[in-house]
Amino acid sequence: MSRYLGWPLALAVTLLVAVAAVLAVVSLRNEREYTRLVAAGDTALAASDLGAAIEAYTGAITLNPDSMAAHLKRGLAYRQRRELEAALRDLRRASELDPSVPRVFEWQGDVNLDLGRYSRAAERFAQSVRLDDRQADVHYKLAVAHYREGRAGAAVEPLRRAVALDANHAEAHYLLGLCLRDLGRLDDALGALTTAARLAPGLLAVREARADVFQARGQTARAVDELDALAALEPERAERAVAVATAYVRAGRHDAAVLALGRAAERFPESALVYTTLGGVWLRAAETGDRVALDKAVAALTRAAGLPGANGETLALLGQARLRSGDLDGAERDLRAAVRRVPVRAEAYRALADVFERRGAPGDALDALEKFATLAAGTPAAGAVTPRLGDLAMRMGDPHGAAYWYERATAELGPSPALLLKRAEADLSRGERDHARQLVADGLAIEPGHAGLRALERALVRPPVPVAR
Repeated sequence: MSRYLGWPLALAVTLLVAVAAVLAVVSLRNEREYTRLVAAGDTALAASDLGAAIEAYTGAITLNPDSMAAHLKRGLAYRQRRELEAALRDLRRASELDPSVPRVFEWQGDVNLDLGRYSRAAERFAQSVRLDDRQADVHYKLAVAHYREGRAGAAVEPLRRAVALDANHAEAHYLLGLCLRDLGRLDDALGALTTAARLAPGLLAVREARADVFQARGQTARAVDELDALAALEPERAERAVAVATAYVRAGRHDAAVLALGRAAERFPESALVYTTLGGVWLRAAETGDRVALDKAVAALTRAAGLPGANGETLALLGQARLRSGDLDGAERDLRAAVRRVPVRAEAYRALADVFERRGAPGDALDALEKFATLAAGTPAAGAVTPRLGDLAMRMGDPHGAAYWYERATAELGPSPALLLKRAEADLSRGERDHARQLVADGLAIEPGHAGLRALERALVRPPVPVAR
């Protein structure tokens, strides 16, 4: 009996052995195919055949879904093909499969930088340096991410670490200089930028930054030297010559700016930028009432407006120059054209409001000035026009709108007797007598003898005139 029972057992063992052998053969074949596909992907990637590389790595992942290497390499191929979301998915999967590899987090940071996700990029670079803090380039990239998200202060320490690891890292010294400049630490900024200039004499952005620092320190001559050097290195660029002139303007050296722009106009007779800047310099000089300077501003800006490359700034300045010269038709035409150009120059709307007000169109002036205040929000110029906006609203018979703007003016400029008088008059016009009385009292507390406030105080004592029904 036992002899007959042994046969099924033997058969089962034989089958198990056979199945195991088949599985081993299949596994070996899959392993060889996986290895072949990864090698094929590597070859295609080296040849920049990104489609073939991605296809090969995808085949390898199908055979081995837990392959960190295949996900990593496909992610790099996707990044080279600028399919950044796909690259990020693969790189994240690679880090899940093996979270001990610093480069994977670095590459995730790179892709997030490409996508403009600076905070996430910083997180990934920080993960990379936690795993290996000896990577100067990764400390530098971490600083780049912080700087691009507007956190110059947070970028300083990674940059100091980067230059400690690699004293010849010119880009790190340069970015450190920018951060220190933005933080107002001008002496330290100049030191970092000088080191960057020594390490990379061809890095022209360093000279631009040094010029900014010299300008901020009031060292105009040294700023101009830097900008002159840039102009000599790139003589074909009109912007370099304009930058020299702009440095002179900031220093109040009008004659030197005009001379520099005159030379630039001879070298770049078709540059709208040169003539726009020259016109702006003459327009600033005309603020003292110099009619000759105003005529020169109009001439230079008219020339600029007729050249390729003329933009909204050109037209806005030309409109302002025509307005100052009394040419309302020309000013309106140019300013309307200026506000149709993107990006819109806020100043064009303020000048357009001036044109409309001089034409006796307070509604159009109010609309233009409101647009100026919106575009210039958060600046002293926006606060300065709020009383005028209230005045225009009152002229339009809108005391509610006027009260809003006068209240904004008080918040922006602080309370003054004249402004509190305007607010009280607006409140009286809209029936808010009690609040008007309080505003008058506040104004008289500042200037007890203010004639306008005293007159309104007397008027508020009298009972309101009943409205006829």
